[in-house]
Amino acid sequence: MTKRLRRAESPVLLTTLAVTLAIASFLLARRYLPLIFESRSPSNTASGHPDLGSALGNSRTKDRDASATGNCPACETAYFSYWTPPGSSDVCAIYFANGLPLPDRRCTPGAINPSITVDTLRDPLWRTRCTRGCDTSESQKLIVYGWYQETSNDATQAARNCELDHLVPLELGGSDGLGNVWPMCGGADDPSGIKYFEIKDRVENYLARQVRTGEMTLSDAQRGIASNWTQYVYAASR
Repeated sequence: MTKRLRRAESPVLLTTLAVTLAIASFLLARRYLPLIFESRSPSNTASGHPDLGSALGNSRTKDRDASATGNCPACETAYFSYWTPPGSSDVCAIYFANGLPLPDRRCTPGAINPSITVDTLRDPLWRTRCTRGCDTSESQKLIVYGWYQETSNDATQAARNCELDHLVPLELGGSDGLGNVWPMCGGADDPSGIKYFEIKDRVENYLARQVRTGEMTLSDAQRGIASNWTQYVYAASR
């Protein structure tokens, strides 16, 4: 009789042991698997910023004001190369290509808002005011005048025909971060008196149309205007 009871109890004991082991395994997995996957995640750069590979440099995401609703994307910034604000001893210089100004790539590498897609740009309800001022305020942007040895008072800006320009424009998914903003001052040396930023505005509008119609990818337009916006002046003027 005793042997029969023991034989009958054996499957029950085995089942209980199996269930216990399964529960223990589940609890251990919940405790340690996240640590394992975290240790295997892509490494960070030496600077502590996320490594976004060869596509982009450092990035940041900023919480949007609760009043911003509708079709406004998230307020994000991803730079084309690693960027930190210039220090007090740094000097940012203006360079020229095709007779037109370009910013110092060390100070203004250009940046995009990764949450803005081609569909966003094609949405008739989307407006650039969704991202304008989302990362930096207008008063905060005035600091870039000092980086480029320009005076930020209104009278000087008017006399120098200056405008704070987004290197990658907001209408092309550009970021509102300071590394995408530079003072664009001066005008063409011809009787038309056209200002440099007016010429760039034409380029921005041209590229935006190219992207919306599918004749150019958004990425190509963003990288192209960040690297040398003057290369599109002729096409934009046709």
